[in-house]
Amino acid sequence: NNLLPVFLDTVSYMIRENPELEFYVVVSHPAFSSKVNSEILKRKLGEYVKVYLNNMDYALYDVADVVVASSGTTILEMAVIKKPTIVTYIVSPITYMIGRMLVKTRFVSLPNIMLKEMVFPELLQGDVNPKLISDHIKDFLFNTSATDNIMRKLEKLNLEGGAAVKVADEIRKVLEI
Repeated sequence: NNLLPVFLDTVSYMIRENPELEFYVVVSHPAFSSKVNSEILKRKLGEYVKVYLNNMDYALYDVADVVVASSGTTILEMAVIKKPTIVTYIVSPITYMIGRMLVKTRFVSLPNIMLKEMVFPELLQGDVNPKLISDHIKDFLFNTSATDNIMRKLEKLNLEGGAAVKVADEIRKVLEI
């Protein structure tokens, strides 16, 4: 809900410079499709943005050059398939403050936590804006060394086999369980 306007503003921002770009919004439930489509049409972005339901397996992610995501599950899935991803989170200020006090980690996304370095750019709270998202998208699209660097780092995760066990171990470490 908080992120849709920012994501659509990012599309508007990006197509000014690169009108040939295509954007896809993946929704988790059919009920969200009409709201998302309504926003897209209201902003006159219908020719640039297509909406898909999350039940598409990985077909859409295979054709995507870059993913902007806010779901922890999606972010982890993108690490498994080694897809350049920009992590975005907006929560209430009180939730953010409490989270920062309770969780002692530099990063919020599991791939970054597991690698102990910023592999996927993380934009949190006020940093989730069209300019910063666009800058990261352009970096991935037009700077192949940035994308290659991410691919090399993601190889270290080696998540294909026992991904669930590795992720659970990392979560336990972060939560000190």
